Order: sequence, then structure tokens, then C-alpha cells
Amino acid sequence: MPSSDPAAIPSVIRFVKTLQPKTILDLGCGFGKWGFLFREYLEVAKGRYYPKDWEVDITGVDIFPKYIVDQHHVFYDRIRVEDVFAFFEHDRQVYEFIMCGDLIEHLDKGFGCTLLEIMRERGKANCVVTPAKFVAQGAYLGNEHESHKCLWTENEFIDRGYSVRTVEGKIIACYAGEPK
Repeated sequence: MPSSDPAAIPSVIRFVKTLQPKTILDLGCGFGKWGFLFREYLEVAKGRYYPKDWEVDITGVDIFPKYIVDQHHVFYDRIRVEDVFAFFEHDRQVYEFIMCGDLIEHLDKGFGCTLLEIMRERGKANCVVTPAKFVAQGAYLGNEHESHKCLWTENEFIDRGYSVRTVEGKIIACYAGEPK
């Protein structure tokens, strides 16, 4: 779905507030929740209420064009409608933070592993949010990419150097370090 359970919000926002990134990439941005929250806690909280005053550069990527609505163009500096792998083929920027919220379970496991490698190469820090238990889900609003294809475990993230916690059925895996 272009939205998700709010259980991960406090953990992700605490992590991002600690990092204070100036460049953010939001993979699978869906409804735009993370872009909105990053603006609130990294800009508005510092007195930068108006877009002309914003200092954080946020790019959103989503494969489904029908999810992109007016608010995306307010809270994101750029929106790319494409597959995340196609995006990384032409985008060479290293981001200070990459958010991957409720996306990785929509990929075959091998593609998910590849995405995690790319995120470590292109992000100084990143966060992945995914269900802790397999939840069957098919197409939503005509988006075939919404189908759940795999389950990730805490250990699969821990083995890759992530700090992990599970909150209300959501795995929240965060990594901070230098890009590979």
C-alpha cells in the first residue's frame, strides 16, 4: 500500500534527528508520509517553516505514477517515477540518509539483497522498515508491485551490520557508517 502502519515512526524519526542529514532519498515514497515527517522534524522543528527556507534536499522514488499527488511536490525537492534499480543506474549521488519504508518485502529476496548493497554504497546511513511476519498482499489500487514476495528476519539485517528492533510487528533496521 502507499501507506503503512505508524509503529515505526518514532524509531525512524529519532534516528533521523540524530543524523541531521542534508540529503535524503526516500525509496518507495508512496503517499509521501516520510517526506512530510522529515520536513517537520528536520526543518519546521528548527524554525524553517516555509519551503523557501528549507535546507534538506529530499528525493522521492516510487514505481507507481498514480501514487504521486500534489503534496509530493511540496515536501519533496524531486520525485522520480521509476523502479528503484533504474533510478540507481542513472543517479550517482551519495545520500546522507536513505529511507526504505515498506518496500523490500515487495521484491524477490535476491533483488532485496542487491538493494541493501546499493543502499550501503549510496548512503552514509539508511533505514529499512518491513513486516516482521509474512503478510499476504496482492495488487492494491491497480498496482501489481504491491504484492508481497518475501519475509525478512532480524538476523538478516543484523548479519549485514544493521541495528535492529521490532516494534508492533515491524522490523526497523538502521545502519550508519561510511558508504562502501
